Amino acid sequence: MQLKERPEATDSSTSGAIPAAHDDAIKSHGVYRFGLAYGRLVHKLRWFILAIWVIALAASVPFAAQLGSVLTGGGYNLNQSESVAAGDLIQQKFNLPQSSVLVVFQSADTPVSDPAYQSEVSGFMDRAQGFGHVTSVEQAGVGNDGKTTYVTINFDQGAGDVEPRIADLKTLLPAGDNAGPARVWVTGGPAIYREFTEITDSETRGAEEKALPIALVVLVVVFGTLVAAATWKMGHRPREGVAGSTA
Repeated sequence: MQLKERPEATDSSTSGAIPAAHDDAIKSHGVYRFGLAYGRLVHKLRWFILAIWVIALAASVPFAAQLGSVLTGGGYNLNQSESVAAGDLIQQKFNLPQSSVLVVFQSADTPVSDPAYQSEVSGFMDRAQGFGHVTSVEQAGVGNDGKTTYVTINFDQGAGDVEPRIADLKTLLPAGDNAGPARVWVTGGPAIYREFTEITDSETRGAEEKALPIALVVLVVVFGTLVAAATWKMGHRPREGVAGSTA
């Protein structure tokens, strides 16, 4: 026969006193009182806070739509640095343009010397000469394949000022009856910066459109802010039969 030890009797009053004392210690802490007061204030002003966030979100929409036109590529320059001073000195001494855009013409089977090819290039150069802040328009030599050439457009503005105007410059490219036999590409510092800005703006807008609904769902599920605000009064309404059952 095996003997089993009798479990020691526990004093329920003593075991319950420990958690109660622990809770009292927490509630007496300053951080707890501050958090409780803050929570009550937020709950009291829940609809006002929600309205403020909705108004702030609606007010930010027009500014977000203008992000692409405000931001420019190309990094930044320290105007007081030696590199900027050297660059300005070189431009002044050698009469260099502040920025340039290259327009490349390339045909698959028509040589640059072809009259139609030359007409396409010269027509674009005439239109580009009248573009704002253009100081000169020059055609470069012919590529090794004999079917490629490019036009340099020099500006009296920096790349940051020319970049927002790249879209307007592209409207001068050969189109319709003036297009062909060559295909045309626009490159150079301002054009490359503009491409980066447009890609960044498009990708950022797409990411925000996908992330914002997910973030809202996460906030509602995790914190239950809207659910708690909407159901708080329902939970505090007197229920039928409660008064009678306590009597």
